[in-house]
Amino acid sequence: MKTDNIAASMDSGDPDQLLTPRQVAGVLMIETDTLAKWRMGKGRTGPPFVKLGRSVRYPRSGLRKFIVLNTVENTAQAHFRSTKTAAGCGHSVGTEKITGQ
Repeated sequence: MKTDNIAASMDSGDPDQLLTPRQVAGVLMIETDTLAKWRMGKGRTGPPFVKLGRSVRYPRSGLRKFIVLNTVENTAQAHFRSTKTAAGCGHSVGTEKITGQ
């Protein structure tokens, strides 16, 4: 599946569809290495993911929520969020917390 198709269909289709790290990296316009670092980092700052053996997949619904939670309207908002997160008071977008939001 092409990245353009995924980006265009983020709001439609099966929310339980599982995307590969490469597909998610394309949607977010980041490197797959960044996703790997987010998965391994303390506090897990990236989108929720599913482990299937050695494979990693991202539910489309979790990716959508991740994008919404990280959307800001100005740089002051972005700075405020990063400061709260750094202090341990920010939102967590790990698999445990995002499902209830």
